[in-house]
Order: sequence, then structure tokens, then C-alpha cells
Amino acid sequence: MPWLLWCFDRQKWAERELVIVDSSPEPVKLPARGDIRVITAAPGTNVAQKRNLALQAAHGEIITWFDDDDWQHPEKLTWLIEALQNGAVFAGNCKGWFVNLINDRCTQYKAPREQIIFNSAGFWREAVLPHHFQENLWKASDTRWMRQLTTQYNGKKAIIKRGPLFFWLCHHKNLCNPAWKRSFSQSLANLKELIGPVAWADTDDALEALRMRLYKNNNAADCVTE
Repeated sequence: MPWLLWCFDRQKWAERELVIVDSSPEPVKLPARGDIRVITAAPGTNVAQKRNLALQAAHGEIITWFDDDDWQHPEKLTWLIEALQNGAVFAGNCKGWFVNLINDRCTQYKAPREQIIFNSAGFWREAVLPHHFQENLWKASDTRWMRQLTTQYNGKKAIIKRGPLFFWLCHHKNLCNPAWKRSFSQSLANLKELIGPVAWADTDDALEALRMRLYKNNNAADCVTE
């Protein structure tokens, strides 16, 4: 939660709201804020069900997803809104990065056929509201959902070619991209240089704090992938 809020609070676009879907056995406790709403779901609610709840609960005309183990560029909302105001139904990057949370290594990912990556994307809510995430899927429901949108709105996407809008953090409990499943070919310094010092800012400190929280009582050596 601290990492998620840190990413959200860094956004340069002022008019925003964060909708959190919480299925914790003990409900999350947050300070009262006008820009955050918490939707309670039953323990065991899967990711697809949570995404459907969030989509229905959202008030904004434009939506994007802030998964709690992604890094978000502070200009993400600004760049998405600029792209969507020019006639696209959805917009985002076709390239992303996987970052090993433990050992400061990373590797680039390029989506096939210039497909927009879900974690980077923004959408007009009215256009995507009729599309539901497939709730019987334990993982990759976002992939199916994006395929539906691409089919229906063929030619109505905007590819943002500026710096990475996000990157995935790979860790031992990651649902689709645990660190041990991937090979990380580059130093994190390469990605840091690509993003630039202004957008990166205090990311190093936030990553270190996240590591301390996640691995305080675990053997991190089991999670390291070179």
C-alpha cells in the first residue's frame, strides 16, 4: 500500500481519484482523503473480479490501472489524457520493462504486433465499460480484455512513444511474473537513465523501503534471478 500511494501521489495531473479494491481479511486502514475510495471485496476475490468492481466504481471519464506492484511514471496520466483527447479510445506503450525487485536488474519487453500493454494503457471509461474481465480466469484476464478492445476499436488506439509509462516489479509472490521465472539481462541503471533523473527522483529510496517491507521476514536469496 505505501508503494501504491507513493506512485499515485507523484502524478502531475491534479484531477484524479484512486479506487482501491481491498479483499484483505483485515480491511486496509487509510487516512481520510477525498481523492481515494476503498471498495471492499470478500477475501478470495480474484483479480478479474476486482477489476470489474473497480471499473464499475470509477467516476472519471478516463481510467487507467495502477497495480500495486508497478512503478508509474509521474507524467503517466498527463500523457494518456493528451493522447486520448485526440480521438483515440485507448492509448499506451508497446514496450515495457521487468525489474527484479531484489537485485537491481531489469530486462525489456516488446509487445507483438504493436499491441498496447495493459499496465501502461488509459481508456475512455464509457467505451470500455461494457467489456467485462473474464472472472473464471485466475490470471491473464487483462490480456483477454485487451484483445476484445483491440478487435472492437481497431484503428482507434494511440501509441505513446515517450519514456516508459510504467514498469513491472518482479518478486516472489508476483502472480504472472515472479522473479525466478525471468532472466534479467541489464543493470537497473540503464532503465534509470532512460527514465531520467526528474521522473526517477526518489525511486531508489521507495524501492529500498519496499524491499525492507516485503522481505523483512523472508529469505531473499531464494528469490534472486540473474
